[in-house]
Amino acid sequence: MKKNILTATMLSMAVLLSTSNVFAAESETQQNAQPLKNPNMQAHPMKRPPHHKGMRPDKKAFEEHAKKFDQMLTDRLKLTEDQQKTIEKNRKKFRKEMDKVVSDMQKEQKKIRDVYMTGIPPYQANLRTSASKAKLAVLKQKADTLRDENRKNFEKVLTPEQKAEFEKIKQEMKQKRDEMHQKRIEARKNRQLNNDAQNVTPQNSKKP
Repeated sequence: MKKNILTATMLSMAVLLSTSNVFAAESETQQNAQPLKNPNMQAHPMKRPPHHKGMRPDKKAFEEHAKKFDQMLTDRLKLTEDQQKTIEKNRKKFRKEMDKVVSDMQKEQKKIRDVYMTGIPPYQANLRTSASKAKLAVLKQKADTLRDENRKNFEKVLTPEQKAEFEKIKQEMKQKRDEMHQKRIEARKNRQLNNDAQNVTPQNSKKP
């Protein structure tokens, strides 16, 4: 019986997206809090920025991609049923621990966001959120440790031949990421060139 298992690699990708959204939101909140010329002045309460669909990955699309990747990994590594059962057992333990970490990170991030959204002077907001920021740093380190342990547990299940094939898969994925990154850079340059061209106002030619 073949189970549909989300492998350790895809779990790491999924959790990475979840935790990065937490810190991205914190960074966005801090950027919205512009420093005041007079630190004693009271800032106006800020409105929450509108949500854009492109800011977060589509959950359904990501799950479909995860299933396809999982099937590819299972086929290429030729995972046995016993290996899949061990991976599933490790996955459940990892998921339970990571879910708790991500939940705690989201709570601390919300505290930080709510403080900045009150509109108090940034230096006061920084003081009030220092404890939550310290907790976030600790939680991020814990998440990194869990992901590292999860990766090691996954590789322990593999045979030497499977590990060699897994390294090939990782190199292929890295190459694809690099290519996508380069395409995004080129697309951004082209958009900038188009914007610059549109902003150029043609000078009126003088009649003789």
